Amino acid sequence: MEEDRAVANLGPPVPADLNGETSTPPRQPKKRFTGRRAAAEKAGAKLDPNATIEDSGTIQVAQPRRTPRTLNQVPPEILNDTDINDAIALLPHNYSFEIHKTIHRIRTSGAERIALQFPEGLLLFATTISDILTQFCPGIDTLIMGDVTYGACCIDDYTARALGCDLLVHYAHSCLIPVSTTKIATLYVFVDISIDVDHLLVTIERNFQPGKTIAMVGTIQFNATLHGTKPALERAGFKVLVPQITPLSKGEILGCTSPHLASNNDVDLILYLGDGRFHLESAMIHNPSIPAYRYDPYSRRLTRETYDHKEMHTLRHDAISTARKAKKWGLILGSLGRQGNPHTMSLIENHLNQQGIPFINLLLSEIFPGKLAMMSDVECWVQVACPRLSIDWGYAFPRPLLTPYEALVVLGGRKDWGDGVYPMDYYGKEGISRDSRHKRSATGAKRAYYRKKRAFEKGRQPANTRIGAKRIHLVRTRGGNRKFRALRIDSGNFSWGSEGIARKVRVIVVAFHPSNNELVRTNTLTRAAVVQVDAAPFRQWYEAHYGQSLGRRRQQKAADTTETKKSNSVEKKQGERLTAAGKVEPALERQFEAGRLYAVVASRPGQSGRVDGYILEGEELAFYQRAIRK
Repeated sequence: MEEDRAVANLGPPVPADLNGETSTPPRQPKKRFTGRRAAAEKAGAKLDPNATIEDSGTIQVAQPRRTPRTLNQVPPEILNDTDINDAIALLPHNYSFEIHKTIHRIRTSGAERIALQFPEGLLLFATTISDILTQFCPGIDTLIMGDVTYGACCIDDYTARALGCDLLVHYAHSCLIPVSTTKIATLYVFVDISIDVDHLLVTIERNFQPGKTIAMVGTIQFNATLHGTKPALERAGFKVLVPQITPLSKGEILGCTSPHLASNNDVDLILYLGDGRFHLESAMIHNPSIPAYRYDPYSRRLTRETYDHKEMHTLRHDAISTARKAKKWGLILGSLGRQGNPHTMSLIENHLNQQGIPFINLLLSEIFPGKLAMMSDVECWVQVACPRLSIDWGYAFPRPLLTPYEALVVLGGRKDWGDGVYPMDYYGKEGISRDSRHKRSATGAKRAYYRKKRAFEKGRQPANTRIGAKRIHLVRTRGGNRKFRALRIDSGNFSWGSEGIARKVRVIVVAFHPSNNELVRTNTLTRAAVVQVDAAPFRQWYEAHYGQSLGRRRQQKAADTTETKKSNSVEKKQGERLTAAGKVEPALERQFEAGRLYAVVASRPGQSGRVDGYILEGEELAFYQRAIRK
């Protein structure tokens, strides 16, 4: 059903025979940085006027978008700076370190201490990049982080924050940890690497027959090349599939996370673009029946890669069998960057506590056999860090070293893969590391097995309600029902709980959102958003009810010389009220002085067409103020 499509993005174009129209409306861009040029060229195309009422059973055309604003675009004075371009020429020309973008981010953010994090292969360029940033951003200090960085999971924002850094620049990995989650401002630089695309195309055409279905994957450095070669291969007669496992980009794979290619896709082979085979092995483990090939862009060689699945399955089953007899377990939480996941740790702890198995917890940045051998009383180890450590090197440890998935197989929380496919979805949306349904109540009660589909899994378009002049659309839904979608709204009813009153107030800005900072940047109103509202209606009520000024600055108090005369009975009644319940906490009084109050949206603007909520007070106000300061 398309009942929840946003009016600003109603989906596919209208067929040519609908309403007698022969022109095709332009396809709206999904993001502010995608497809703008193409949309501008088609802006003259004729559009149907948008209906006031949406009908989920019909196809409608969206109104043309307003002229987009360019956000965070690097200004020409940086792009065309001769000195900056001369300095960048010292770096390899086929490596994109995005120096212009980094300089612009440092200048606009006002950061003074910058942490630079590189993988081992790019550390030789670290000092050069540090010198360039220091030269063209005067007054900053750069800090090169020397701890080992194996992958995107090793982003070390905690250490960067502890060192007093204002900005962390992480090179050569994708945004596995969102910038809304990191503890300091973070800039990801993918380091796109240009290669000889013509040689790649010729190599594929000479080694594979046209008509084959090729699943193309690679690391993030070659992701742009991977997508760029797809049209050329399709013109040559190949069927090209670029698979995706969320939250990774299309075509991107990690050593622990790769897509499972379903049998109905009829994939003939996997083609991996990159050097080494660590990441490719993940795809091979997850797709054992599909032949895999690797094109090395440095040596320009195409090789057929194999993996001993039988040996790997035997070793992992032996480790699981030994772990079933263990009387004491050890849980290792990886502390190298963001490798360790506390939610996964608590999931395993819940199962161990339920079965009465004693265990110890251990924090380790890197795991070595000798270190674990020193604790000989532990008969089984579970490492919540990198699953490939157990798969590739588990045989070298004196005790079984299990992955979280294997530990849950032993404890009965997951099914054994048997002779099937060993899962490689560690960071996948449905993987163990992102699962939160294992949590229990304070009494230890287990959640029902029935799994309700979450909102983000329904694939619906968000309402994207913004602060602005009131604009609400009526939406027809199933069963003859209706709902009201607020596209723009700027006022609503908010209650002051301690005083037991509600007033219609103006919503000024979105100050915090528990799920995504992007909603704060775009002033998007959703349920649970923390907003700032106008304090004037509540102040007027307070002063009329208690006869006492609230949150007025001293200058204003001195200027207010005219006072309204009141009867003795009114003054007495107001005085009694003020004595009984007129005290306002200092944090709230300071907000009245500023003219803005923090409030939480309790309604669903995209479903009800209203933005209602309550004023924050007490411990809840203190909690959100701490979150906003971070």
